Amino acid sequence: MKLFLLCIGLLSFVGLQSESISYGDDTFEVTLVGQDAALCAGQCTDYQIQITGGTGPYRLIFSVVGGSNFTVPNFSDIETVLRVCHDPSIGGAFLDSSQLPRVLRLPTSSLPFSIELMAATTDTPICSGTILFAGPFTISDGVASSAFTADIPAFSCDTLVLPEISPAIPGVQYYTESGGLGTTFIVGDTLSFTDTQLASGDILDTLYIFDPAGNCGEALIPFTLGLSPQINT
Repeated sequence: MKLFLLCIGLLSFVGLQSESISYGDDTFEVTLVGQDAALCAGQCTDYQIQITGGTGPYRLIFSVVGGSNFTVPNFSDIETVLRVCHDPSIGGAFLDSSQLPRVLRLPTSSLPFSIELMAATTDTPICSGTILFAGPFTISDGVASSAFTADIPAFSCDTLVLPEISPAIPGVQYYTESGGLGTTFIVGDTLSFTDTQLASGDILDTLYIFDPAGNCGEALIPFTLGLSPQINT
């Protein structure tokens, strides 16, 4: 009888061991690094995910202001970026995990879109990370640079003082070449006739208004800067 009870006790002990779940104590910290972004169609921005301590893969849970939460599963130790892209060709937001970095694709109808890192865990063992900074960050639809205007006369003599750009957005400036290239001029700068005589022998007759932060094209403003007749005395 004593042997029979001992065997039952041993079986019960072994059974409890096989059914137990271990929660780890391998703590880690997560920081989401980025900034608000104005994305034109086809543009993307990267959010850095910095993880210290712990062993992946990780599960990252993001909350969405005005929308549904989404999860990035199996975020490995080699991943450091979540890319967010404005894709007007799709009907709804979705996470594309077919390649690295993973891409959160957003249609125009989903903008503005605000995300915040809500939670982070490891899968095995199950550990919750400490979130040092979570956001939120807002992704909005980029303003078309072609909408910018400036009251530059078609013809001026000797000098041209560059007027205000409308709408007034920080970082939007004048450039002598397309795509934000060439010489940069800011509102209030004075162009002289000499400034329009390029080293290549060409004449500067177009200024480009370009927004490097939310570029959706650029505004072209043609002009002519002439030289007043010089009278010898």
